Amino acid sequence: MAEIAHAESYSLTFTQKILQKLRSSGLLEVRHGNRGGYLLAERPERISLKRVISALEGGTFKVFCERNKPLAPCAHNRSCGLKSVWLRAKNLLDGYFDSVSLGDLLSPRRPGGIREKS
Repeated sequence: MAEIAHAESYSLTFTQKILQKLRSSGLLEVRHGNRGGYLLAERPERISLKRVISALEGGTFKVFCERNKPLAPCAHNRSCGLKSVWLRAKNLLDGYFDSVSLGDLLSPRRPGGIREKS
């Protein structure tokens, strides 16, 4: 764990919290012993970015005026022109992150046909 924290320039405490969240969500497994450490619980191709984001953050973002989940009262809830825009943006973002896997990120050819600059 200290090796990961150092390599990524994160504090050990922060790294521990991230790994614990990923482990509790079932994305990581822990192996004990001389050759132990953290391992992906599934093949990288089967783990979407949406699952990682959900494990770490609980989701991409919350639409504060979403039906049945009001985070704050809004006087414009019924006549708001932005509500549908935010809901659509969230759905598009969630769909995109669900379509990109960790395997895609490990590939020299990035998701959506985007290649990494040389």
